[in-house]
Amino acid sequence: MRSGSSIKRSFNLWGMLSAFFAALIILPNVDLFGNLFVQPNENWYHIKTYLLKDYITNTLVIIGFTGVFTVLVGSGLAWLISAYDFPGRKIFNWALILPLTIPTYIGAYTYNGILNYTGVVQRLLRNVLEVQVSPKWLDIMNIQGAIFIFAVFLFPYVYTVTRAFLSNQSASLIENARLLGKNSLEIFCQVVLPISRGAILGGMTLVIFEVLNDYGVVSYFGVQTFSTAIFKAWFSMGDIDTAVKLSGVLMTIVISVLLLERGLRGRKKIQLYHL
Repeated sequence: MRSGSSIKRSFNLWGMLSAFFAALIILPNVDLFGNLFVQPNENWYHIKTYLLKDYITNTLVIIGFTGVFTVLVGSGLAWLISAYDFPGRKIFNWALILPLTIPTYIGAYTYNGILNYTGVVQRLLRNVLEVQVSPKWLDIMNIQGAIFIFAVFLFPYVYTVTRAFLSNQSASLIENARLLGKNSLEIFCQVVLPISRGAILGGMTLVIFEVLNDYGVVSYFGVQTFSTAIFKAWFSMGDIDTAVKLSGVLMTIVISVLLLERGLRGRKKIQLYHL
């Protein structure tokens, strides 16, 4: 049996190692925030005056709509897979996770190639079906297209977490609701969504972080966000100080998302609607 002193030494060793690795992670973030208060240069004044508003607006619009769409698609598909038995269910059960294996920027290139004027969709409409469609209706090289790409390829974050929760936690509640005569829509709105709130919010938070971290999609589509601004300041302007300031602002948004998610998750105990 180990003595108390040896246990204490072991505990202190693990404590010091934990503190060391925590410091490695925290210090760069502290440095980012510290640079927000450093005397700015002319590039930062220009960005703050003319561009920062667009960066913030575009970033918030993308994460907002992407979050909503991924929640609707991911939670809805998780409910269908968990609650219903249909042909191909076992295949869809794992196939719906596969979009995560494709980088979002690859998806952006692919969809644009399919939907642009010389792509297979418009050629099929023009040459085979003889249907004339305005190219602007299939143009995804804009902020709406970026939201579409993120929603299509990132919804598995919400789907996976919500499906796992529903498979393990909600069977009795759903069965009781069915016995009480509730239809599928009522069960989904009054039972599934309330009890899955934590899982859904967790998956949506992962989606938002992926969107904030992305550079390829927004750069390819020409949408000005914080990620494109950071790269432009660093590589195009050669201004590391401005890039670090922009990173600090982006870090503030990330922390705000974390605090909001924590508040929504833990504000109060989940209360189901009256069945």
